[in-house]
Order: sequence, then C-alpha cells, then structure tokens
Amino acid sequence: MKKILFCIALLAAVGYGCRKNIDNTTVTGPIPSENVEAFLSGQVVSNDGTILDNATVEVAGLALTTNPQGAFFVSKKVMDKNGTLVKVSKAGFFDAFRFVYPSLGATTTVTVTMQPKTLTASFSTTETASITNGATNVAIPANAIVRASGQAYSGQVNAYMVYFDPTTREGLGTMPGDLRAQDANGDAKILKSYGMFGLELETPSGEALQLSDGQKAKITMNIPQILANNAPATIPLWHLDETNGYWIEEGAATLNNGRYEGEVTHFSFWNCDVPADYATISGRIKHNTGGYLSSLEIRIISNSLGTGYGSTNSDGSFGGVVPANEPLIMDLYGFCNESISSNTIGPFTTDSANDLGDIVVSNGNPYTITGTLKNCNGDNLSLGIAKIKLNNDSIVSVFTDESGIFSINYIYCYPTVSISAQGFDSQLPLASVPVNLTITSGITDVGSLVVCNQLDEYIILNIDGVTEVYNYNIDLVLNQPDVMQIIGQSTTNSGASDSVFVSFVFNNINGLNADLLNTELAYLDTSNNMKYAGCYFCPTCDCHLDVNPFTFTVFPNVVGEYATGTFSGKIKQDGLYVPFSIEFKARR
Repeated sequence: MKKILFCIALLAAVGYGCRKNIDNTTVTGPIPSENVEAFLSGQVVSNDGTILDNATVEVAGLALTTNPQGAFFVSKKVMDKNGTLVKVSKAGFFDAFRFVYPSLGATTTVTVTMQPKTLTASFSTTETASITNGATNVAIPANAIVRASGQAYSGQVNAYMVYFDPTTREGLGTMPGDLRAQDANGDAKILKSYGMFGLELETPSGEALQLSDGQKAKITMNIPQILANNAPATIPLWHLDETNGYWIEEGAATLNNGRYEGEVTHFSFWNCDVPADYATISGRIKHNTGGYLSSLEIRIISNSLGTGYGSTNSDGSFGGVVPANEPLIMDLYGFCNESISSNTIGPFTTDSANDLGDIVVSNGNPYTITGTLKNCNGDNLSLGIAKIKLNNDSIVSVFTDESGIFSINYIYCYPTVSISAQGFDSQLPLASVPVNLTITSGITDVGSLVVCNQLDEYIILNIDGVTEVYNYNIDLVLNQPDVMQIIGQSTTNSGASDSVFVSFVFNNINGLNADLLNTELAYLDTSNNMKYAGCYFCPTCDCHLDVNPFTFTVFPNVVGEYATGTFSGKIKQDGLYVPFSIEFKARR
C-alpha cells in the first residue's frame, strides 16, 4: 500500500478533567479555525531517536524550550482544533513543522522529529554550483547569492540538503507540516506528494544565505518507484510558508526521464504535489465496556492519496482534514499495533465539517487508571498533575479535575502491566511518593496520592500578586569563583518545559554576600496570560533592578552542596517597576 501522507493528523493526548473552557469557531484562513482551550505536551527527538534538549518550540504564541528529556508543555492555551502549528528550531538541524489537533479541555501529545543538517556541498559564489544528495539536485548560477539582508555575498557557501520520501513512514513523520496547502487562487487544498526537499545555504560562520532577486535555481528530483507509473507530465511546485505551515503553490515541474524538473526563486522546503479538495472530520472512539479510549492509532486510507496516521486524544476524540468526495477506510490499532476495528467512512463533500459521533469498538483489553490527589491537609487537589509511567516508559501527564480526580483509558496487549504513578502540586514545590503497581485489564484505582513531600530543589516567585513555582530542571552554574547563575522551569510543566521559567545571576560573591546582577523571568498571570520581566525578554524593560541587599542563607562551597536564599525588590515589566520576591534552593 502506498504510504502517501495526506492532511489528517490525529495526535495522542492525555487526560484532563472538566474546567471552564472556550469552544468557539472563527474563519481566519483557508481552513476555518475552531478555537478551543486545551493543553499540549510534546517531545523533540532527532531522526535517530536521540532526545533533543534546548530546542526552541514556537506554538500558540509562546516561545518554549525543551528540557533535558526533550519535552515541552503548553498550559491551558487557546489553540486551533483544526490544526495548530508547532515549529521547532535547534542549531545543527533543519526546522521542523508539525500540526497538532487539540480537543476542548484535553492535553494533546506530540513527538516532533528533526532532521540533522549534514554538509552536502561547499562551493564558491563565483562558480556554478551543483548540489545533490542522490534523490535531488539543485543547480545554482554563479554570482547569485545574497545575505539574508539582501546584500550581495562573495565567498564560500556551505549547502545543507534533506530529502523526504513520501512513500516511507520516516518521510511522513519528518516532512514539514501536514500537507495542507493554498493554491494559486488562494483556495485550501490537501496534497499528494511525489517528493519534497529542503535546502539551506550558509556562510562558513553560519550566516543564512539566499538566492538574489531575479535569479533562479534549477531543481531535479527523483520520483519514488511506486509512484512513477501515475506521475503526471506536469505537476505544481509548492513551497512551505514557515509562518503558518501551509504549502503555497508557486510554479510547476515537468516530467523528464523519470524525474521532475523545475525552477525556484528562493530556498525553502519545496514539494512536487497534486492538490485535492478537503473535508474535516471529528469523532470519539469508545469501548463497549463504557470508556473513551486514548492513544489509539488511527489510519485513514484513501485510494487517491494513500494513508494518513494519527492517534486519539485523552477523551477518545480525534479530528483532522481528509480527502473529500471519496469513501475512506478507518483502521484502529491498539498500543501493541494490534488491529481493533476497520470501518468505511465518507464520502464527504468538499469543505464540509463532519462529526462521526461515537465509534464503538469491542476488541482489545481495555485498561483504566484512575486516582485522586490530596494536599497536605487531606483535601482534594484540583489542578494537580499525575505522572504515569507504563512499563517504565513515561506515557502521560494527567491533570486532575476540581475534585482532584485523574483518569485515563487505553488498550494494551499484555495481560499484566507495571505502572508507576506520582502526583505533583502545580502551585507548590510538593510531590507525592511514587506508587508502583502491577495491573490487569479493567479499572485500577491507585487510590489517594498525598502530595506533601518537599521537592529537593525549587524556586518560588511572588510577583504582582501572583505566585509561580519552578521545580523542574533547576540548574546552578558557578561560572567563576564569584559569578553564579541559577535557572528553573515551572512546576506546572509536570516534567516538561515551556516558557514559564526564571533565571538570575549573582556576581561579586564574597562569603555569603553577593550582588544580584540581573533577573529574567516568565510566568502566568491570574488570567493565564504569559508575562515577562527583565530586560532580555522585555523590549520595553531595562536591566536595572531595584533589589534589596542579598545574602545567601547557605552557599555551596563544593559540588553537591545547596545554595539557598531569598531576595526581593522591584523589576521592570511592561515598562513599569513591579514588586517581586524569590526564594530558592538549588544544588551545585
């Protein structure tokens, strides 16, 4: 079967209870958007599976940073149910682009795979260059390169090229976006790809380069063998709009001896595709025992465009964009790739929105894991977080409802499963003792997890009437004998990382005395909006701090010891000074 990705992406999610949410529809682009208030949890890896930390993630108006586990987290933000773009950047890799499909009140989980940038060719701007990686060739005329500013560039050029095979699972999993597109008339389409590539040019020092205005480069691209018999003589060319993830029609390529040939005016990701009309679908997968199933793999098979892949959300919901005007096959698979069911859906009319309702399945072994988080007083902990590991693999971070209850339903192929569950407080640096169990299919109640153990390291911020707790990825760096930096990320990340962070630097350290050189921080205000303070992330702020004299309570003279202390004063935020204080405990 041809594994050609079309524009359905149904991403796994984890549980989240009832809350006040947003559910409204607006039309803001080629595909109508449906805004929902939701959560997003993700991980960034290389194409060989290596975890990528310190990658920059742009999503829902936030700029996030992955933690040492390659994770990131978006807490309760308005996102587009019909496709929210996640852009990931990291030095040494091509930018990655994925769409996620959040559902109202749930946490969607996504893995973003990045392709490393390997030097493909090096040439002088005075030469006619020929860049090839076997599947694709790009010919660039002499004296046709400029800097990103548009100024002419003369010298050595390093070229990095990547090819995406649309007939392989790896190609489908790493290609940019989800093949949603906008044709020359501005109409929304979905695409069947016959191959795509990305090309980046840089100076030896890493400065980005481009084709100069009026110049064109010739591209020649192989057609995968299983697509060659149906390849059209002329096919549209499309480039990726990196701001919204749409492929934009620009030019065409012609078939010549089994390869497509065309010309491009700039370097980006380029794609040879046949467009098709789209429809949107949504629904929920439910087991006949009563529970809605998360993390089921969904495969949508189209005779014209091939197969799309994805997973259900925490509440069993799914959604996405599929080919219009043809019947489709929906296959469901469990945790161990066992077949659960197969159904025919559609055909759906062009641009239509189709709610399939509940799809009930009876195969597989359903598991339900539930429990309750309690605070130190024994009261139910709302807005707590339960982190669940399945057979020693982290799979979900489940949010509690207002009653402190968390729950997740899934299908697993083994008769017994080892799990570990641990609770966290989203407002205080507290956690529960992990509970380890061996469970069987059916409902397992892990009981009450008392979230009352002080975390080993933490930073507590009080600012402008808000308290933010950072208790993940606390790091202390003693750069010089008298300069120390301490950084941390928010407790609400449940082990992941988002732009809720804090960083502060001391200098002139003398015994327990020191000067506070600067502080940078981001936190969520009472309306759950991201706020920044400190000059680096705040264009209207400056670096001056009005801070009381600082003295360490404990100073770490050797590795393994802790630094503790508190400081307070005023920091500039949105052009105004606001009072703040920080208490910290960090290990050297």
